[in-house]
Amino acid sequence: MPNLNFVGKSKVVNHHRDVSFRFLERQYGLSENMIIHGDNLLALRSLLATHRGKIKCIYIDPPYNTGNENWIYNDNVNDPEIRSWIGKVVGDEETDLNRHDKWLCMMYPRLRLLHELLSDDGAIFISIDDNEVANLKLICNEIFGINNFIVMFTWRRRSGANDALNNVSLDHEYVVCYSKSKKFSMNGVTKNFEKYSNPDNDPRGAWVRGDLTCGKTADQRPNLFYPITDPKTGITYQCNPDHVWRFERNRMQQLIETGKVLFPADGNGRPAYKRHQAEVRSETKPFSSIIETKLNSAATRELRDIFGKQVFDYPKTVDLIRQIVYQSTDPDSIVLDAFAGSGTTAQSVIELNREDHGNRKFILIELMDYCESITAERVRRINGDFSFYELGDPIFIEDEINPDLSRDLFRRYLYFSETKKEIPPMNPDEPTLLGINDGIGYHLIDGDLNFNSLAQIKTRSNSYVIYAESCTISQETRDQFKIIFRKIPRDVRRI
Repeated sequence: MPNLNFVGKSKVVNHHRDVSFRFLERQYGLSENMIIHGDNLLALRSLLATHRGKIKCIYIDPPYNTGNENWIYNDNVNDPEIRSWIGKVVGDEETDLNRHDKWLCMMYPRLRLLHELLSDDGAIFISIDDNEVANLKLICNEIFGINNFIVMFTWRRRSGANDALNNVSLDHEYVVCYSKSKKFSMNGVTKNFEKYSNPDNDPRGAWVRGDLTCGKTADQRPNLFYPITDPKTGITYQCNPDHVWRFERNRMQQLIETGKVLFPADGNGRPAYKRHQAEVRSETKPFSSIIETKLNSAATRELRDIFGKQVFDYPKTVDLIRQIVYQSTDPDSIVLDAFAGSGTTAQSVIELNREDHGNRKFILIELMDYCESITAERVRRINGDFSFYELGDPIFIEDEINPDLSRDLFRRYLYFSETKKEIPPMNPDEPTLLGINDGIGYHLIDGDLNFNSLAQIKTRSNSYVIYAESCTISQETRDQFKIIFRKIPRDVRRI
């Protein structure tokens, strides 16, 4: 499989592992729906602790790298050349020779984290245009696997423009789709049976007129070229050599005898046949790779209707993302959008839930300051519920525990790293106790773990995990009392 090389690749391939865990600090709300304000690389790293392998559908709309978006590379990668990019606007093709390298260095670690968050039966959908679609496919082949490529959807975003290049109007964009594994499948499109009826009370149920011919010629299918006779009128109908019958002779005779062939009452016209709804093999048909949806101009109107004015440039339509979410989720799935923008994904999930009484949850991540004033406000104005989060302080800075980390946050992190649960309120009568989970007592002791500090433990547990800077209790004694000693900082786990 061909791999894509780019400036900085060797430094970002594993950069997602270097990102320090931060707690997502709830600011308000009690909903399971989450809107997170902050850098999506940091937020995705923190979500791994609670949502690894749980996201059924990921939709992202990253910068297209057109040269006109004014996006800035800001990842703290330990490389002098990449550090020189930080804080600078990524330019266009003529002024920035590394613009594609910067985009790829930005996308690669995020896609690695998104891959880890995706469930085994889930899929990721990435909006993109011609500027980076080829590069995107190559790095997705590396990260998700070339065999997990599903399709590159095409959708029409506008109906023609005055800014045509070489007299070609670029009216389409793409949605690139990869799955986590072969367990993923689209839900398909429900077939429309509204045209089926039963005017003659056929005991076989509702039916619709079907074309009795096919698109083959007599030369191509001579076995389908023969005359048929109406048993009631004796009128014979010759076969059109350019459109022969759909069924071979014996099958056609069975259909005639069972009343499924519809002969013209007056002998004029062409015979048809009854297509009974009960004979339809599936109530769904495949979802097309060409997505029919409203244009981007409709998305602008959707936002204007909500806010009373234009508040966001180039939003995606609710219809586009709703189709994606419907095709890729179950009613209880979690949907993640790591480039949330105006919050279209949240509205799509909310509207789909209202339509089919689902209980899908959404997680949105947005870096910009409008996360509260536009992204969250949009959800609020359509009567959706959510909890709003900010990113907390990093637990680690490079390979060291953050020296400015508060003791309360350190306690919280130790318990969470062991149990993946929030720490219970502190008991003032036993300040060493972090909490008890599955019969194990977790403790943090200042300084040395010795018999005097061990006496501070009052709550009895089946076993103990005790964090301290050092330990003077022998291994034999620790085994006797079922104590596991974790040395600070050596044994502090990195989530």
